[in-house]
Amino acid sequence: MPDSPLKAHGILGHRTSDLVFSVVSSRFNTGDGIHLIDCQQTSWTALHLFENDGFGLQECLDKPDNHPFNILTNLILKANRAGNYKIFSPST
Repeated sequence: MPDSPLKAHGILGHRTSDLVFSVVSSRFNTGDGIHLIDCQQTSWTALHLFENDGFGLQECLDKPDNHPFNILTNLILKANRAGNYKIFSPST
C-alpha cells in the first residue's frame, strides 16, 4: 500500500463565509484534522480530533483585516503531534 500524502488534512476550509458541521471525527491525517484558511464563520458540534500529524484544529489568516469567529461545542482534542489547536479569531 502506498504511503499517505504529506499534509493531507481531514477537512480543509478555504475562504468560505459559513461552515456548519455536526458530529465530526477527524483522525490519523498527515496534516491537520481541520485546517481553515480565511473562513468567516464556523460552527462545530461534537468535534473529536485525535492523532493527527499536524494540529487538531488550525486556523490561518492570509488577510490582516479578517475578523472571523468560531463556535465550538463539545470539542475533544487529543494526541495531535503539532499541538491541539492554533486559533487566531478574536471571537472563539
